[in-house]
Amino acid sequence: MSKSNSLVALPIFQASLSASQSPSYIFSSHNGTRVVFIQDNIIRWCNSLTESSYQSLDFSRHLILDDTFRVISSASGDLLGFFNVQEIFVMEVPWGYNNIEEASVQDAFQLFHYSVGQVENGSRSLIKKVLFHPKSYHDSCIVVLKEDDTITMFDILNQQHKPIVLNKRSNSFGLDARVNDITDLAFSRDGLTLYCLNTTEGGDVFAFYPLLPPVLLLGEKDLGWILNKSLVMYESLDSTTDITVKRNIIKQLQLVSKLHENLDSQLGKVEIDEEYRLVKMQGPFTINPFPDELYEYTAANITTIPIDNMQNEIVCVGFDDGSLNLLFQDLEMSMSWDVDNYVHNNSLVLIERIKIQETDIKSLKTLPEELGKLYVFSENSVHQLDSTNWSAILSRCIEESDLNALGDVKFESKLENIVTIEHPSNLAYISWNDTSNLVLTARGKLTFQNISNDKELQTTKFDANNKSDRIDAGKHYEMSFTQPINEILSLNESFQKACISPCEKIIPPAYRQMPLKNEASENQLEIFTGISKEFLQKIIKAQSLGFSIYNRIQEQQFELTRQLQATSKIISKDADLQEKLGAQNKKWDAQVSRQVKLMERFKKLTENLSQIAESKKLREKNINRGEMKWFKEIRNQILQFNNFVRSQKSLQQDLSYMKKELTRIEAETIKTDEKTQNEWDELRKMLEEDSKIIKECNEELMHVSQQLTTNTQSKN
Repeated sequence: MSKSNSLVALPIFQASLSASQSPSYIFSSHNGTRVVFIQDNIIRWCNSLTESSYQSLDFSRHLILDDTFRVISSASGDLLGFFNVQEIFVMEVPWGYNNIEEASVQDAFQLFHYSVGQVENGSRSLIKKVLFHPKSYHDSCIVVLKEDDTITMFDILNQQHKPIVLNKRSNSFGLDARVNDITDLAFSRDGLTLYCLNTTEGGDVFAFYPLLPPVLLLGEKDLGWILNKSLVMYESLDSTTDITVKRNIIKQLQLVSKLHENLDSQLGKVEIDEEYRLVKMQGPFTINPFPDELYEYTAANITTIPIDNMQNEIVCVGFDDGSLNLLFQDLEMSMSWDVDNYVHNNSLVLIERIKIQETDIKSLKTLPEELGKLYVFSENSVHQLDSTNWSAILSRCIEESDLNALGDVKFESKLENIVTIEHPSNLAYISWNDTSNLVLTARGKLTFQNISNDKELQTTKFDANNKSDRIDAGKHYEMSFTQPINEILSLNESFQKACISPCEKIIPPAYRQMPLKNEASENQLEIFTGISKEFLQKIIKAQSLGFSIYNRIQEQQFELTRQLQATSKIISKDADLQEKLGAQNKKWDAQVSRQVKLMERFKKLTENLSQIAESKKLREKNINRGEMKWFKEIRNQILQFNNFVRSQKSLQQDLSYMKKELTRIEAETIKTDEKTQNEWDELRKMLEEDSKIIKECNEELMHVSQQLTTNTQSKN
């Protein structure tokens, strides 16, 4: 079995039921070691490093997951968000809990619920997108984009706080400074900037900076980064700087100072005043150069691609013609709170434009473990855009403040179709068995791709009815059930409710008594088709339940076989145990009798000591010579022991000193040897050079001698 197939054998994926009809989602965190899989209104979770089995929680009491819902996960993997156009549910993943069956305990993990009908929590407009704030403490803040282009921040752990609503309509007459037609949102890598994609003019990028949660998760390193940027911007102010820019930069420096004063360094958090959370949109960003052909198309998606483990990133904007524009922010923008239509250093540089064949881009997704890579989801495929051949160099140049290396770089990313599959929903990175894998969910399928080492893609499609080898349970005895019993019981309860409930499609009385062969037969067939679809859904649930029970029975048979084997081994060892038991009983009896004798002696000794303590005659009696000799011997032994301790300490000190001296001598010897070798090398080189010089001199003398001889002979 290949490594990717080993990942398929994880029980959390083996439990995929009714996959052909139920939407599924997968998420990971902690470098791909914590996995969350959602299907059939059940959350399954496990730690791939420490657990071979998984835990589950049925949330059907709170919501029924269907195609209208979308699911997101927080960066820590602790919270899940379920939302459609009407409602938002936030649930906690019960890491560390087992067998959560009681309803009261299940309700404790339902943290937050919002409906658009709650007027006190914002407008009644429908929900367009929801994001977890990446810098909120305990993932306690969610950001909601609505159809009326307002952006609302909810504190899900303290729902008494009134939500913050941004980009609201102005009640005053005249031009409204709000931004309309917001189609997508994306957070920056540092979590303080929220990019907004506006489609009024085709595709403009705006930003909220800073977008702060009620409690900010902030480390000292990040705080130092923000402080340095603010100081540089403050020092760059001069008499020509616009007054609004000065006011914003000064307020930015004041905010950073408060963050520094109020930071809880142990917990890495700081509370934010409401005045610093009421920010206004700034922009639009200039994009230079902007491709002329894109003026005819409309932007649809925006996201940020991390290119290193620091703060550097690439902004990607997707258009409805299949184009992907990779942009880089070349100027440092300032924070802005109370200025309308604020523009200062809002600039993006176009690095590369890539066009894919599919124009129906559904979403753009990045993974924190895959730096410089973007995954493009369309209706029937998933593409991978790999920019690491130039983004890694760009990151290094930024960190080293040296752009010379960019001169020879070709800004050309690799684009490949990594999988062709209908209706892909989500992608996750999973680290399992020392391998790196991508797991893609779609309706009815899980696709696994091994991306370890040389990044060879090994794809295995997994159907819900496939059965793979089980994972070895380990050396100690463990139950081999891959699916918790409470999950099967919840599926049974759901099926029983579906059986009891009547059909939603009601046959009108006018069609009930009519024969099928008539002019209205098409209407009757349409009614029968709807009813058959309902029964088909019930049959699918029954098949899923039956398949689950069948697997459970097989596993119970296997478990019974294991237990019978273990019992047989124990019984077979009974004869040996009985033989050893007799010998051990004899030893035990001997030890018990000896113990009794010792206790009797101890009792007599105690009585004697008591008599001595109570007798005045024995207390006043002088010590005899034998006792004096005995006490003297004890004193000598104590003194000798103390001498041994002192001599041992002295020897240890001498040994430590000798060890240090030997280390020093060894180091000096190595240095001396190296110095001697170097001197010999220099002497050898000098002798070689002298030899060359002498040889050249000899040749010159021979030449001169020959010339003198020739001249002398010619004169004679």
